[in-house]
Amino acid sequence: RKAFAIKANEGRPLSRRDIQFDFLSHIFDNEDKVFTDPSLSPPERCTFRDVYVRALIQSPRTAKALREKMQDSADFASDFGKVALLANVGRINTTMTFLPEMRTNLRTYHPVPSLQKVDPNLQDAPRIKNILKACHLPDEADHIPVTPVELRTKIAEGVTPSTSIVNLLFVLSNHFTYLVHEHFGRHDVDFLDFFMPVHFSSASRARAFLWLAFRYYEGTTPNPFDDTPGTSQKGIPRLVALSPAEFETENVDTQDEKAYGEKMCKYRQDFLSK
Repeated sequence: RKAFAIKANEGRPLSRRDIQFDFLSHIFDNEDKVFTDPSLSPPERCTFRDVYVRALIQSPRTAKALREKMQDSADFASDFGKVALLANVGRINTTMTFLPEMRTNLRTYHPVPSLQKVDPNLQDAPRIKNILKACHLPDEADHIPVTPVELRTKIAEGVTPSTSIVNLLFVLSNHFTYLVHEHFGRHDVDFLDFFMPVHFSSASRARAFLWLAFRYYEGTTPNPFDDTPGTSQKGIPRLVALSPAEFETENVDTQDEKAYGEKMCKYRQDFLSK
């Protein structure tokens, strides 16, 4: 596995570019209700955002206070879901905390201004990872799928969704080189690169992400995230290249976010000095 996790010194804010805020927003704002939510009875097709957030809410490792906060505030639930998604694929590792009063030397504190506007309490990465690891379907008690082939086999047998939405991302991120090479025919980018500051548009990367997620979660055709006929081979979404100037217009921190990051950095320094 390549060096993928964000590296940042103690107290440094995670910028929009670090977390690829625009990319995450395109994923969570997508309104296509095409992902089966197994938590509903009977199961219903919902947006990726709703299926993912509900999986976090229903995780047995989610604390009661956090669960209630996510249920009470859709905006906070989306913000927490974006941080969880980054931890899900390994972009945020378990050495990070987003709580300025954290005392352990095992983790470094980092504010995330673009995701802390509704409520700053985004927990810490180890707690988020515990929540994620407990997300699985009832029939996965004996065996949780760990490869793309296993997911495709379940779909071929008529079992959908093929796994929990959280485990789906564990599988896709653990087989990051195979996916884009196999389906997109590219060797200059892989699945984990979608989460990095690469010179492909956030919107096209988000559509490619959703295309892969749908293919290995539902598997039905046609894929709702296909490109329109004639724009790419077999309907697979195009990754739209950005010029250097276009790249600079994406994932730009606001002045308020910069000020919040500086304020929380100073708060952390004062806390540590005391």
